[in-house]
Formats: sequence, structure tokens, C-alpha cells
Amino acid sequence: MRIILCCCILFLLNGCCRTHCNTNCIVTMDGLLNKNRDRAFIVDSFADEKIVILKDKGEDAVNAGCYSFYENGKLKSYQFIIDEDTADYTEEYDTSGNITNTEWKPLTQTIIKRVNQDSVYLTMYFFALNKEYQSLHLKINNNQEFTIALADDSLRYTNTKYASVGVDIKGRKDVTAYWDIEYKNTCTDSLIMLKDSISVFPADD
Repeated sequence: MRIILCCCILFLLNGCCRTHCNTNCIVTMDGLLNKNRDRAFIVDSFADEKIVILKDKGEDAVNAGCYSFYENGKLKSYQFIIDEDTADYTEEYDTSGNITNTEWKPLTQTIIKRVNQDSVYLTMYFFALNKEYQSLHLKINNNQEFTIALADDSLRYTNTKYASVGVDIKGRKDVTAYWDIEYKNTCTDSLIMLKDSISVFPADD
């Protein structure tokens, strides 16, 4: 009887852990470094706090993803930094890997480059840690429409996917892209739809 009772308790505890601990979703500093040694580096801890920052190398000294960790090495927060004092997107986690807070959308960066007089090139970057994205849908106000599958970013940022497309601006004074994309949180299986618009021409970035 005592053995049966112990087995029941272990079964319940195991079920509770699967529900609340999300062990498959826990991200550690060592895990991130092992996967991204060529794209991330450790920033010195703050003098008065035991906080370790892991930062994307990116392509410049400012725009990059930054990870902070608990003392046990588990991920505490992610921020995509656009200058020294501003984050464009933030996720915060508890020690079980659950997201406890987000700010803004996981569209971390938009780059618009003029190709020639009649076209621009639009690239959109999405933070993809524990996320499965569907294709990006773009509708341009000059009746262009695109459906683009996201690709893994292997050059700029960690845990990031991106989509790129050329946009015709011939004869236009302004061009706006209306976009939407759905992703699944792979830790909770919840579905999230993102929608917004971007000024493509004249570029406002």
C-alpha cells in the first residue's frame, strides 16, 4: 500500500512538473553559447550584481539581442537593443522557463534598402526562441501582395528568423506594407497572431 501511495505521489508530481516546469523550454547560458559561439559573446557582469549578459555580435556595436541569466545559469530575460538605453522587444522568464512578461512585438528589426529608383528591399527579423512561425503575409498599398516563408538567420542574430522581399515603388510618393504572421509558442502550444504596418517608402528608419 505504501509503495502504491508513493508511486501515485511521484506520478502527480511528474504531471505537475510537466505542466508548470516546462523542462524542455528551459534555456541556459551554456546551451546558448554552445550553439552560438561564433555569433554571441559574454559581456562582463555588473560590478555589484551577479548578472551575466550574453550578447549577439550582430553587425554593429548597438543593434543586438542581449540575454541575462539567473545565478544558476538559466535564462532570465531577452532584449533586442536598438541603442544604449532602449529595447525594441523584451521577454522575461521564470526559473522554469515560462515567459512571465513581454513588451512590444517579436519583430526585432526592419531594414529597408533602396535598390534603384523603382524598388526597395525590405527585410524583417523575428525573435524565434521557442516559437514556430508560419509564413509572413505582406500586402502593399499599391496592390502588391506576398507570402514569404521565414528563414534562419545565420549571420546577424541568435534565435532569429527573417523574411526578405523586393518592393516596387515606381511612380509612388509613399508605400506602406501591411503585414501579419502567426506563430506557435512551442512551450504552451498557444497561437499568437501579429499584425502591423511599415512605411516602406520613403523609409522612416
